Amino acid sequence: MKRIIALSTLCLFITSAAVYRAGQETKAQNPKQEVPEYRQEACWDKADTQADLRRCAAEDLIVADAKMNAVYEKVLAAYASQPKKQERIKEAQQAWLAYRALEGEALFPEGDWYNFGQFVRICRNDEMARMSMERAKELKVFLGPFDEGDVCSQKPPVEE
Repeated sequence: MKRIIALSTLCLFITSAAVYRAGQETKAQNPKQEVPEYRQEACWDKADTQADLRRCAAEDLIVADAKMNAVYEKVLAAYASQPKKQERIKEAQQAWLAYRALEGEALFPEGDWYNFGQFVRICRNDEMARMSMERAKELKVFLGPFDEGDVCSQKPPVEE
């Protein structure tokens, strides 16, 4: 029984790397395929094991979160003179982070081996990284440009 489990695990690892390599070959054949700006290509190119793939997906999430947090900090700094608005932005960001975590878990539930196998964490991290980059774009609305003719557009921070 232990041999069967060990062989099955070994086969999964070999298959994981083979599937990833096949994806890399497809990408080389189709260079127009867009690579997300948070993707750490050097990591993915060297990934040979499933642990490597999980590490790369985790690094992608770290990079995407850093980009989002940089925009978030700029927004908070821009509205430093408006504490009420700044507080609402903070509350919205906290709510969004909770939403992202729940959305990631809903799409790629931990232990959903039937649908995603060992790739569940990789898929979840990839989705959360994508969502972080989208959130960074949403946060940039607070920084402008501001349309003076549109009463519903964001207004520039009030300077005192």
